[in-house]
Amino acid sequence: MRRLLTALALLVTACATRAPVIDPPAAVAPAAKPSSAGWLWLTAFQSGKLEAIDLGTASIVRTFAVDDGAGSTGFALTPDGATLYLADGASPGRLRVFDVASQTLAGEASLKGRALLLGHAPLFHLERDSLFVGTLDPSTAQAGTLSLGTKALTAQAPPSWPCASPLLARGTATVALCAGAIHRLGGASTTTPIAALEDVAEALATPDRIVAIGRFRAKGWWLLDWRAGEPSPRALDLHAVDGVDDATGRNGMASVDVSPDGKTLAVVHGKTAWFIDAESHAILRIVRFDRPVDHARFTLDGSALLTLESHVGDVPATETALLRIDVRSGAIRRVLAGKVPQHGPTLLSVAKAAKG
Repeated sequence: MRRLLTALALLVTACATRAPVIDPPAAVAPAAKPSSAGWLWLTAFQSGKLEAIDLGTASIVRTFAVDDGAGSTGFALTPDGATLYLADGASPGRLRVFDVASQTLAGEASLKGRALLLGHAPLFHLERDSLFVGTLDPSTAQAGTLSLGTKALTAQAPPSWPCASPLLARGTATVALCAGAIHRLGGASTTTPIAALEDVAEALATPDRIVAIGRFRAKGWWLLDWRAGEPSPRALDLHAVDGVDDATGRNGMASVDVSPDGKTLAVVHGKTAWFIDAESHAILRIVRFDRPVDHARFTLDGSALLTLESHVGDVPATETALLRIDVRSGAIRRVLAGKVPQHGPTLLSVAKAAKG
């Protein structure tokens, strides 16, 4: 028995003095695959270029010239990230099609009118074999929507718009937002439960829902969530849940996105980002920023939300950056400081990395 107790004492002493196990430092962890988070595409008013940034390496991997002396552009990418449709703001407007991997021009066509950035992202939406481009007639200052076939780049009969100035949503379905109603073109429409839609900042359409963020008559910022099979959209008053920091970003716009798994909604406005449970609309997390930000875009793997710091006041453009917000922890990481276009209103998208 005495020998057994002695052996146990020696074992306890050895365990107590053994060095703790240390996990390998993060620096030796495998680098993120370029395609896991996707490529960030962005351009800004009169920046003269559209750039693709690999979110895995934070490096610029593609650059396309943009003739936007008269205004900014709209752009769209095919779901596989292989083909880029780019509208320049010249007069008349110009539509170009590029093979992203080789950066070669695959097609070109003239647009009737200019594709301009007038306070918000121009109407530019790719759906199946159709491309919808919002244009402005310089002679009459009348806005319109041009429908083009993506194969021949020729004008085609546009769908019957339910209102004079529809806003097309990002995503997989063509959506028009009109006074008091949300319409999925070719499908059902509904009247919103809270008066007329005003100053709709952005909308996103997925196969099973339409999400919009906007300011409504005397009621501040609201989030609308219209799900397939439901007769009307659900509305969330962001003032009621948080008071909403009304410090404006560029143009005072707000932005909304849905995570790739459909479980989380993200809203960005001013100096605040809200993460919202997509099912219950419960606020999961509120993140504050030091200065106003623009845009809300999830990475393709859903691990982070991307937003851009605004170049406001006396803040030098070299000090602004892209912010990556960790979805789980809310931690903020600044990347690409000084490399973000700051010439004016910015267009931003996240797409798959092009192969090759």
